[in-house]
Amino acid sequence: MRKKSTIIITTFVLSLFMATVAFAATYTHPSEMVANLTGKTQDEVFNLRSQGKTYGQIAQENGVLEQFKNNMLEYKKAIIDERVNQGLITKENGEAIKKALEERIAICNGTPDPNRMPLGQQFGGGLGFGRGQGRGMGMGRGMGFGANITK
Repeated sequence: MRKKSTIIITTFVLSLFMATVAFAATYTHPSEMVANLTGKTQDEVFNLRSQGKTYGQIAQENGVLEQFKNNMLEYKKAIIDERVNQGLITKENGEAIKKALEERIAICNGTPDPNRMPLGQQFGGGLGFGRGQGRGMGMGRGMGFGANITK
């Protein structure tokens, strides 16, 4: 009887742990977030991005823009907090960036505003939201001969 109870309790605890891990999973890239929200694969999302669509437009077309905006805000806030903890930006600057993000995301309709300065430029350099994942979407593919280089 004791062995059976131990097995049941262990199974329950493990299932609870797995649910917590799954719930607490974070995205490593915005494409992963969009794929999860829309039911598309990351390759499908990358393909849409290579056609010129923003992540917000993809989310909007699939009826998940509000969820995407909320998730992106949390995703970016976590990155800012990480940068503050690493000492890369000050706490005050981190709070200012978060405030600016909240304001921008509140009015976001999924399409970029060409007249608005990117936050990275406004606050002095890239903020690392791409996290260096090498997600250039294969636009260059390394097959050119430099014909489009301008001086």
